[in-house]
Amino acid sequence: KDAKEQGNLLYKCCIFLLEAEAGVLGQKLGARVDDMLKRGMLAELEDLYASYEYKPQGIFKAIGVKEFADAFGREGQVASKDSREKKIEEALEEMKKNTEKLAKKQRKQMRRWLKREEISHHTIDMTSGGGVDTVTSLAATVTDFLQAPEVVVRGSEEIVQWRAYHCTPCQRTLHGPQEWEEHKNSKAHRSSLKRASLSSRTETCEFLSESNTVCIKYT
Repeated sequence: KDAKEQGNLLYKCCIFLLEAEAGVLGQKLGARVDDMLKRGMLAELEDLYASYEYKPQGIFKAIGVKEFADAFGREGQVASKDSREKKIEEALEEMKKNTEKLAKKQRKQMRRWLKREEISHHTIDMTSGGGVDTVTSLAATVTDFLQAPEVVVRGSEEIVQWRAYHCTPCQRTLHGPQEWEEHKNSKAHRSSLKRASLSSRTETCEFLSESNTVCIKYT
């Protein structure tokens, strides 16, 4: 593939974008939550809330956990047995809604990224759940990708963007020419040069191909 098809990816990739109609996507995500419920999700949640103090941060903000705060305890207050069943039902519905909302957001972000970076990809319609024909098509696409003779060669300008620059006086590694230039002009860098009595010496660069690093030395 040419540079435009490959976009800003560091490596040559075979990308599949799985799509499904909105109504079908919601049903499939809901079914997944129901399956998690059958596999003991509630017992794990109850144990989690019983073992740790509830705080609206970290794991307690994750989808599939935060929705059950009222059912299993919020700020040390545990729901009564009479109200717990209802709260669990409400939490499950909220979990399904939040999961579908996240899936739509991720799909939108992925589409936007692929379009913006002009990255070649294959869209697969999974509305019907796929099948033998879909799997066969995917396998053929992957086989063609792996056997393709062309090799992506990145230009020297692109390679430079990924180089690491090591500053010996400061003992710091900077990534990319922009970060390196900002570091060279910083007060901390100039102070390091002064302390090391290197301010009057000549700066040279040595490119280490095995690590793709430019080592800054002073002679």
